[in-house]
Amino acid sequence: MRNYNSVCDCYKWRAIWKHKRKKRTTTRGSHIPPPLWTGNLLYAGRTQLVNSVRLHIHTYWSSIFLLPKKVLKNITTVCRNFLWSGQENTLKSPLIAWKEVCRSKNEGGLGIMECMTWNEAAITKYVWNIAKKADNLWVKWVNRIYLKGNDWWQY
Repeated sequence: MRNYNSVCDCYKWRAIWKHKRKKRTTTRGSHIPPPLWTGNLLYAGRTQLVNSVRLHIHTYWSSIFLLPKKVLKNITTVCRNFLWSGQENTLKSPLIAWKEVCRSKNEGGLGIMECMTWNEAAITKYVWNIAKKADNLWVKWVNRIYLKGNDWWQY
């Protein structure tokens, strides 16, 4: 049986991150550059790509685990670099602070979702299920093992 607690180990996240980085930068000659058209996109196109692809990759994992801050910072760095320079690894001086970019469109931002805020919001779904004692196996297990019949707010 798999040990699910070991999945949250920060070293495994680091290994996954290094594995992904290693795929991008391989030996000389076998390196496949990123698509050339991504550098030619305007800021609106890059914003759309960041919103639809790059930030939503972590959505599934952040709804299951509380991801380490280093992983979230790396995701944010890749998204920020891509937005301003058109490439993941190239750093270009930003025109606007990232907090301003992450504001909603009504508030004058670009509507990009902030990783850390999304991760906390996704995890609160599970806290809410525990607090209202939802009828599922995982909540019953948490109530029995950790809460031991007490209320969530007293834990």
